[in-house]
Amino acid sequence: MSLLIDPMEDTFFRRLHEKGLTEGVEKGEARFLLLTLRQKFGPLLASSEEKINSATSAQLEIWMTRILTATTLDQVLN
Repeated sequence: MSLLIDPMEDTFFRRLHEKGLTEGVEKGEARFLLLTLRQKFGPLLASSEEKINSATSAQLEIWMTRILTATTLDQVLN
C-alpha cells in the first residue's frame, strides 16, 4: 500500500518549498551583488563577502540600488 502526499497540500512540505525558494532568491541576489561589486571596486574583503552572504533580500535590494551611484564600497554597504 503506497501513500501519496501532495506537497502543496501539506503544511510542512509547502513551508519547506517556500523556504527553499526564498533562500534560492537570496543566494542569487547575493551572487549578483558580489559579482557587480568586484567588477566595480576590485577584490572584496572577506568581511564584506560575509556581510553580503548573510544579508536579507530586502537589504541586498538596497545595496544593489546603491551600486549605480556609489563611488566606494563603503557607500554601498553602509
